[in-house]
Amino acid sequence: MNYLKTKKVVDAKANRDFVVEELEKIFNIELLLVRGQILIEYVFTSFIENYSTEDDYRLDDKFPFYSKFQICRLLGLYTEKDTALIEQINVINKMRNDIAHKLTFDRTLLPNLYKHHNGLKQEVKEKKLKGEAKDRYMLVMIFGSLCGNFSGRAAAVNTVHNTISDFVLGKTVGSGRNFAEILQQDIADLKLAISQE
Repeated sequence: MNYLKTKKVVDAKANRDFVVEELEKIFNIELLLVRGQILIEYVFTSFIENYSTEDDYRLDDKFPFYSKFQICRLLGLYTEKDTALIEQINVINKMRNDIAHKLTFDRTLLPNLYKHHNGLKQEVKEKKLKGEAKDRYMLVMIFGSLCGNFSGRAAAVNTVHNTISDFVLGKTVGSGRNFAEILQQDIADLKLAISQE
C-alpha cells in the first residue's frame, strides 16, 4: 500500500492500476476479497482524513468499514442516487464479513456484484474465462474500478472543499483570480473526473 500512502488517493487511474496490480498476485478468492475490501477502506479513510481541516487528523483504526462508507456519503463522496456503488459496497461488505466469521462466503452474491459491469462481463466472455478464473478476474477488475472511481471522486470533492475552505478562511488567491473563477474551474474539473470513470 505504499503507493496509496504516498499519493493520498488523488490519481484515479493510477490508483485503479495499482490496485489491479496488487490483487492480480492473489489466487485465493477469499484472500482477494479481504484484500480488495481493505484497499477500498483505505480510500475511504484517506478521503475522510484529507477532508479534515486538521493537518494531522487520523481516523481511529477501530472504526468499522461500513461506518467509514456512511461518513463518506455525508461528506459528499457519493449520494443515495449512486445505487450501483452502494449495492456493490454492501455486497463486498457482506462477503468480507462472512469470510471473517465463517472462513467462507456465499458465492451466490457474486452476480449481484457482476451485474454492474457489463463491459467486464463481455471481456470475460471473450477471454473464455470460467469458474474460479472468471471470478478472480472479475473481482480484481471490480476492486480496481471501485478504488479508481472513489479516488477520482475523492480528489474532486476535496478540491472543491479546499477551495471553499480557503475562501471562507479568507486565504488569498494567487494570480488575481476570484473565488467564482476558481469554483467554476473546480466544477469543470469535477465533471471531467466523473466523465472519466
